Amino acid sequence: MKRSLAFVVAACFFMENLDATIVTTAAPSIGRDLGVPAAGVGLIIAAYVVALAVVIPLGNWLITRLPMRTVFVGAVLIFTAASLACAFADDLTTLTALRVLQGIGGALMVPVGRQAVLREAPKEKVLAIMSFIVWPGLLAPVIAPLAGGLITTHAGWQTIFWINVPLGILAAVAAFRLVPAVTDGGTGRFDAVGFVLLGCGLGGVTWSAHLIGDTAATSTTTWAWVLGAGLACAAAVAHLRRHASPIVDIGVLRDRVLGISQLSVSGFWMIVSAVPFLMPLMMQTVFGWSPVTAGVVVMFVFAGNICAKPFTTALIRAFGFRPLLAFSTAGLVLVTALTGLCTASAGPVPLAALAFIGGILRSIALTAFSVVGFATIGPESRRAANTVVVVNQQIATGLGVAAAAIAISLGGRLTEAGTHTAFAWAFVLIAAVGLVPAITVWLLPRNAGSELRPAARRSPSKVG
Repeated sequence: MKRSLAFVVAACFFMENLDATIVTTAAPSIGRDLGVPAAGVGLIIAAYVVALAVVIPLGNWLITRLPMRTVFVGAVLIFTAASLACAFADDLTTLTALRVLQGIGGALMVPVGRQAVLREAPKEKVLAIMSFIVWPGLLAPVIAPLAGGLITTHAGWQTIFWINVPLGILAAVAAFRLVPAVTDGGTGRFDAVGFVLLGCGLGGVTWSAHLIGDTAATSTTTWAWVLGAGLACAAAVAHLRRHASPIVDIGVLRDRVLGISQLSVSGFWMIVSAVPFLMPLMMQTVFGWSPVTAGVVVMFVFAGNICAKPFTTALIRAFGFRPLLAFSTAGLVLVTALTGLCTASAGPVPLAALAFIGGILRSIALTAFSVVGFATIGPESRRAANTVVVVNQQIATGLGVAAAAIAISLGGRLTEAGTHTAFAWAFVLIAAVGLVPAITVWLLPRNAGSELRPAARRSPSKVG
């Protein structure tokens, strides 16, 4: 493994996570300045990750036509330029459009870089490589909540987008030197119809979720969008199943381990993305705490995440994938529900403790999920599987934020909007989503992932 190349990819992952997490923390301030409800700001987060999901397959096709170096460096520059433009947006529509452009850059950045690292890796090295790529990227969310709170308080939320500019320039220079100028093979034509259907379907779902959570939207308009989005998604699935060279080869999901793992991780990613969005909103809009205090508390989610990472590989070796996934998914459901029961009078300590425990559980589960799906996938199907995994992750992340906004709206309808009880309901509703992966992981074979678990007698990898 070329560690220098893996480090560049991890650095870009750092930049993406930093951007996403800071925006989440600054949501109440952005909402006030743009004249929209704080929960409505979730649209700019969801739009970003959905754009990632739609354009990722295009990146995987482009690297069969253009050198990986060209695609990767271009993606970094697009992401950086869009970040700078976001700082000058003065309404929600403009900011959302620029976030979509950021998503396009991100879609052609980390996944292409990860493929450049994994393309010739032997199966027994996949766990170590994935750990090496994920590990530096986990630093960003640890830094971002507090940094976002400080920047929002003292410099304005626009400044959070400027941070990406120096990071993007450094990443582009390093990528130009390290990413190989090779294509990834393949001769299939680009599936333009699948690309359009997938974009329409996922974009429609995202906008529909925004309308469901928007009390000002009419029911007729909302349900028209829901119906249209559903039809587009159904058409996209039907097209992908019958096309000879689909933009996303969902046929790889017929593999039992990959299929079940992606079904399970969808629900897990939704709860993982929803909680860091709900927590700052509750702390700032209901508890009246400052962005800095909210940022410090949310930081414990990612502190737990990164503290658990050095031990995750050893835990997988000791207990196996299925028991570890069952424990971590069920545990996160409980922690999420308890988070909604915390009150302002209790202070930030109970919330920070639950956030830290939740971070540990999500770190264990996401590392295991990211690896076990490749256990029975051969080298010839690895690129298709990689595309499905990344697209699924981004879709679930976007839907998680959208689900959080809907949960806030539903909580307000069950009780008085804007109260702690409304947010408590929202956390319980999101926790219920986590019951799906807590149950479905038991459908995995008992020995799932055994091909990727090194023998106990071998010394642990230095990169895990």
